[in-house]
Amino acid sequence: MIVDGLRDGKTMKEIIRGCHTLCDVVYSKKLRKDKISSETHQYFCCSMLALIKMKMIDEEEYTLVCGRKKPQKKS
Repeated sequence: MIVDGLRDGKTMKEIIRGCHTLCDVVYSKKLRKDKISSETHQYFCCSMLALIKMKMIDEEEYTLVCGRKKPQKKS
């Protein structure tokens, strides 16, 4: 995510702002109990790890909790 952003000519400040924005959007969806697509969830995980890697957030302060998928009923 970081390397792709730099290749596209974005600055580090823009990449960090984008990661923060994505995390905020996913968190607000979670609070509203909206569905979060698997693609959005993957981007969220990448954004969170990118922010930790760039030391913008402290990994000790955040815990990633992932719910298990509901089993599908066999018909």
